[in-house]
Amino acid sequence: MLISDSLKETRIITIFAVVSIFLFLTISIVSFYSINTLNTITKNIYNHPLKVSNASLEVQKGVIEIHRDMKDIVLSSSPSELLYFTKLVNQKEQKVYKNLEVIKENILGTKGLELYEHTYQLFKQWKSIRDHVIELMEKKERNAAIKITKNQGAKHVEKLEGATILLKKYAQKKADNFRDTAKSTFIKFKIINIILLLLTLFLFILFVLYFRHRIKEYVDSLVQNKKKIQELNEQFKLAIEGTNDGLWDWNLKDSTVYFSPRWKEMLGYKDNELPNTFDTWKSRVHPDDIEHALKMIEQAHKDPSIEYNLIHRLRHKNGSWVWIWDRGQTIFDKNNKPIRMIGFHTDITESKLLEEKILNLKQQFEQFMEYMPANILIKENQTIIYANSAAANFFQERNIVGKTTQELFPKEILKRIEAFDKKAYENGFHEEILEVINKKQKIKVYRNMTFLIKNKKRDTKNKRLGIVSIDITKEYHANKEISRVLSAFERSNISVVMTDLTGNIEYVNPSWCQITGYTKEELLGKNPRIIKSGSMPETVYKTMWSTLTQGKVWRGEIKNRAKDGTIFWEDSTIIPSFGNNGYINGYISFKLEISDKIKLKEQLKEKEEIMIAQSRHAAMGEMISMIAHQWRQPISVIAMDANNILVDIELDSIDTHSLKVDLIDIIDQTKYLSKTIDDFRNFFKPTKLKDEILVSDVFKESFSVISKSLENHNITVENHFDTNTKVFIYSRELLQVFINILKNAKEALIEEKEDGRKIINTIYETKSNIIISICDNAGGINKNIINKIFDPYFTTKDEINGTGLGLYMSKTIIEKHFSGTIIAFNTEDGACFKIQFPIEMQSD
Repeated sequence: MLISDSLKETRIITIFAVVSIFLFLTISIVSFYSINTLNTITKNIYNHPLKVSNASLEVQKGVIEIHRDMKDIVLSSSPSELLYFTKLVNQKEQKVYKNLEVIKENILGTKGLELYEHTYQLFKQWKSIRDHVIELMEKKERNAAIKITKNQGAKHVEKLEGATILLKKYAQKKADNFRDTAKSTFIKFKIINIILLLLTLFLFILFVLYFRHRIKEYVDSLVQNKKKIQELNEQFKLAIEGTNDGLWDWNLKDSTVYFSPRWKEMLGYKDNELPNTFDTWKSRVHPDDIEHALKMIEQAHKDPSIEYNLIHRLRHKNGSWVWIWDRGQTIFDKNNKPIRMIGFHTDITESKLLEEKILNLKQQFEQFMEYMPANILIKENQTIIYANSAAANFFQERNIVGKTTQELFPKEILKRIEAFDKKAYENGFHEEILEVINKKQKIKVYRNMTFLIKNKKRDTKNKRLGIVSIDITKEYHANKEISRVLSAFERSNISVVMTDLTGNIEYVNPSWCQITGYTKEELLGKNPRIIKSGSMPETVYKTMWSTLTQGKVWRGEIKNRAKDGTIFWEDSTIIPSFGNNGYINGYISFKLEISDKIKLKEQLKEKEEIMIAQSRHAAMGEMISMIAHQWRQPISVIAMDANNILVDIELDSIDTHSLKVDLIDIIDQTKYLSKTIDDFRNFFKPTKLKDEILVSDVFKESFSVISKSLENHNITVENHFDTNTKVFIYSRELLQVFINILKNAKEALIEEKEDGRKIINTIYETKSNIIISICDNAGGINKNIINKIFDPYFTTKDEINGTGLGLYMSKTIIEKHFSGTIIAFNTEDGACFKIQFPIEMQSD
């Protein structure tokens, strides 16, 4: 009967599963088909309307741009411009052809291809018109080219634009058709999916009702079997009362548990001292064991083939832990549901403690061996019986225990190993340095120590050897490198000094001994301060030590004194050295004697100062001319006022008010003359001190010197200043640079431009730099000489009007005194000079 019911249920479940799978597959196929259909429509929308529309717009845009470039061609003023715009038209023509190709590949329908072909032919025909215009321009027949561009060319462009608009509209119409198709397709597939889902829901309800009926039948069957199980339980308890194991019986239906008196006795309790509940066991399991134990119980409840078997600890009444071997079996009903679990406890505390002791000793030994920085092997008659992980890694294998030395070592090394073993057998110990090539073809150097392990049984046949092999490759090569480096230091012309953390000398090479005049014995253990000249600022040494103690490299020039009192200069680079702990343990200094270089540098600086002075004096003649121009009008006013006063005196018609007005006018003109003298005196002031000032104020001061001259020559000046940061600079030198550039701009404007003369000055700042530009509209600098204008004594003027030092000294001042750059370049209107230097400049 049970078999018949089981077969019936199997058939029903199978039928339900088949129908469910069928419906699921149907829904999936319909969904896939609908998605695929919509995807095809979407692709059509993308490939035809979208791509064709975009390509049509690009063609239209390209036609407009080519037409605009054709206008630039007919308006070009030089062959180079004509060539440039012709190349530009050809590039854009290729781009239009590419977009026409996209339209051809993606457009649908015969009408669409006809529209494409019409557009293509129109664009192709336009080529001959454009070529004719370019040919006329090359022949310099501009009027004929303009006429064709305005008439025939413009009309053809209109036709092309109309053709591209028709293409775009055709693509948009196709997009509307695709959209309507997608909408109707979506509605159709939506209805089909709803019908299939309703069928699936109906089938699921039928299945739930059937299983509800079957569950009721199973519950009735379980109630009948309960009485039989209780009877068997009582018989089982009587059978195991005489054993030494503790019995436990867990009824999973009502969660009741039975613990035998022996089970409780193992934990130091009497039978009546512990309640028979699951929590009695669970609360006494060791915290480290409870998770695993519960997991094992859960697995035994799921699978009848799994036997519950584990070792765990239970807390004794006295607080100690009892090791328990716990095993049991789960009983399942006909529906494969766990209903009962029966098992035994065996006290294995004594054997477990002994096992732990042995295991701890083994672990301590293995841990000690694992942390040894060496390859450790034990072999018996050439067979490996122990190897730590370092040894296994050396052979690039997980486990080498059981292998022989013949399997592990190449033949060329085996003979040396046999010799080691023989000496160890004879002497009990042998040590030697061994070089080997590992499997990665790298040379390794090892300190090999082999020793005889004596056994108490005096077994002469099975001899054991212990091998400790320490990798000294790094130390070996490091010693070789150190020897090589020291050998190079000893022969080097560059001085090398090594000190400890406090600065006491630990090594010097012969080069430094020769430069300082001290012997190596006199220097070792001393501090390098014994050669201090006393003329270097203390801030240099403070900065040096601050840099080094931060672990950074310091470089600088230091003035020192040799043993005989001779002064010499060194270019020093000092590098902190670090120990294995990452902390600084000393310093290494590389020194190059540069006394001759310093002398040459001082001579060059003196020469530059002379040239700066020459440049300033060369400008004096023009400055005096400027003064004469600026004084002419105020002197005339003063003379006229004085003459008016004399006439009034002669005529005896002095009016107090008129006299006062003339005198005030004379005073105002003399003030203006005085201010002019101050401005020019500041320009020639021979100061070499830095001052903190706004760059815009320096420019305004230089402008005040030359402004009248610019005004007299009808030169308009535009200033755009956007800087609020004061900089610490040589303002007089920057003033000279500004005047040099403004003067050159003025002269270029006078020579090249009749009217509309203009100078545009811009000053602004970035996060770290000041940027200045001075631009004119005089047409620019000849490209053949623009790279020479900063050369010394290079000038395009005659000897009277130019020395060729102005721009050269401007470049020298900016680069060497301001750590900046100055460049000249041409714009569409004229020449520009761009100056850039840092806001924070290093002190000299």
